[in-house]
Amino acid sequence: MRELQCRSLLHLRHSMSAAVGVNTITFLFHIAVGIAEWFRKRKEKKMDAHKQRQTLSKRVNEDSQREFHLHPQLDCSIDNSSQRI
Repeated sequence: MRELQCRSLLHLRHSMSAAVGVNTITFLFHIAVGIAEWFRKRKEKKMDAHKQRQTLSKRVNEDSQREFHLHPQLDCSIDNSSQRI
């Protein structure tokens, strides 16, 4: 009888340790997924910020080109033909 109890107890221990192992692996997997999601969101946020900076830079360049074409520079050269006497 004692041998049967020991076997049952041993089987129960192995089952429990297997369950603890599976739970531990599941827990570690969830942590790894959370870290991967954090890196993905961080990368996505950086890409969005980069796109916004490019768009803003492009708009500034376009606006400056428009101003350049709308307001041509005046010819302010000095006339050297008029001399003092």
